[in-house]
Amino acid sequence: MTRMYGISSDAISTMFSSFGGTNNNTSSTGNILANYASLRSGSYYKLVKNYYKQQGSDAKTTFKQKNVSDAKNLTSIKADSKELLDASAKLMATDFDAKTDKDREKVYDNLKSFVDNYNDTIKSSKDATATSVLSAASSMVKSTAVNAGLLGKLGIKINKDNTMTLDESKYKDENGKMKEVDMTPAKSLFKGVGSYAHNLNASTSYLSMSATNAASRVTTYGDNGRYTKANDFSSVFDNIV
Repeated sequence: MTRMYGISSDAISTMFSSFGGTNNNTSSTGNILANYASLRSGSYYKLVKNYYKQQGSDAKTTFKQKNVSDAKNLTSIKADSKELLDASAKLMATDFDAKTDKDREKVYDNLKSFVDNYNDTIKSSKDATATSVLSAASSMVKSTAVNAGLLGKLGIKINKDNTMTLDESKYKDENGKMKEVDMTPAKSLFKGVGSYAHNLNASTSYLSMSATNAASRVTTYGDNGRYTKANDFSSVFDNIV
């Protein structure tokens, strides 16, 4: 049995294989936990350096790229969720009884902002791997599908990829002049407890929280021997790139 820096090759194999599966053997589990504690403290600096050297640059690059991709995606989801919540709040506060072109334009702008931010959130969520994130995004999609009829009356179409499209021609003529539009459906969708906006906000908030929690579980241990937990979105890239 070969040894590396005082650690058996079997122990090394067990340590790294443990990240991708489970071991029912009690003694092996104890070894894994001990190795994990050492990993966190950084005492495996030389071991990891040597491991990456033996595995080659491809293994090292793949490991880092995956963590970078996961962290960036979760950061995008959290940011997009916040923007969507802000856009939804504006709609919920909008006076849909527009009397002037300026008021009608504000209604249209708020609707467009909502649709754009909804689409950004749905798109970023599609790349997620965390079950809780996907579940929250699914709730958003379902809530939107249930209200497809009322949304359609506002010129909002639900696409096959679950994004939305706002029909500008419903609100503006060919010269860009604002039209008078019956906004009664908007009051049902975006006003009050139990409305579409109210329920969507709950799902969006859960999505943001899920992304935050998932990010806290994104861990890295690079060839510099440092262990990093991605609680701080802004600093995680500096540690793993």
